[in-house]
Amino acid sequence: MTIMQRSWRRTTILSSVAALATVFLAIAPAAQADTPSSAVEVSPTTVVPGQTFTVTQTIHNDRDFTVTFAKGAIYGTPTPITDVVDVVSCTNTTAVGCFQAGSSYRAAFGDLEAGGTKTTVWTLRVKDKYADNGLVGVAILRTEAEICEIDSFLMSCRVIGRTVETALLAHLAADARQQGAKLLQGWFLPTKKNAPAQEFYREHGFEVADRTEEGVLWKLDLHEKEIRTPEWIKQTLAADERR
Repeated sequence: MTIMQRSWRRTTILSSVAALATVFLAIAPAAQADTPSSAVEVSPTTVVPGQTFTVTQTIHNDRDFTVTFAKGAIYGTPTPITDVVDVVSCTNTTAVGCFQAGSSYRAAFGDLEAGGTKTTVWTLRVKDKYADNGLVGVAILRTEAEICEIDSFLMSCRVIGRTVETALLAHLAADARQQGAKLLQGWFLPTKKNAPAQEFYREHGFEVADRTEEGVLWKLDLHEKEIRTPEWIKQTLAADERR
């Protein structure tokens, strides 16, 4: 098996989306601070493209009059937040809901009475700035009786580390199981370029079946173990794919 790997820099929301939440009330500068006050809470902030996280935003009207068409807003700096994430949903809004306004996202709260408080939970999904990567992986299998062997497993360095390799291996295991195989196995033959993949099979539940001077044979019992496709990856099979 040959796999080339390049580390994938994870997107850190606090660095790319600093000053993540800002209140937008379209009124004069705030008077003396009262309690309760406006606040922002961000869920764990290190995520990879395709994953979601939440921002809980609370705004408080400390004036003695009703603010009409109150809105919550989130911004990003130095990179516009609209370039980094998509909005999946936001809660507790009017029928207008949440929407993009320039380089920010807004949540329509409607009228906010004097002393009133509104809270919305934004669910945001990190964008993949590389979009479609084209053909990034190839796998060749041989099946004999109840054993399916991975002859070759190739993955582009453009996507290594983004769990695409797990999705492909999960598909191979499911396909082998459907064809009646009880065992999925594959050799790891070390080269100068595939050292990062040395533990690939072990990390996906395979066990050592044999060792030689050339490499290690790994096996997976398809009746006892299952490799799951990451929930943020959607598999679409070609219409003419044979099973």
